[in-house]
Amino acid sequence: MTETGYRHTRILERLGRHEKADARYIDEGARLLNLAQRVTELFGRQDPGERQRLLVTILRALHYPERGPDPEIPSTVGRDSEYVS
Repeated sequence: MTETGYRHTRILERLGRHEKADARYIDEGARLLNLAQRVTELFGRQDPGERQRLLVTILRALHYPERGPDPEIPSTVGRDSEYVS
């Protein structure tokens, strides 16, 4: 195989990998969009304790520039409030 033929083959292989990656990216995006559209329904099915754990996890993952990462969770999140139940 000539140098040009070898390079051509490598380019085609790389293009194939990119096409597969693009397809996976689109599939994952579609699944994520579906989940996002159902989030209210799925959240509503959970018991209050599970909702509270989810909210605390989300709040801990937030970054507050003025306080740095992992801020102290407000005490209202720890109670069974209208937002959790």
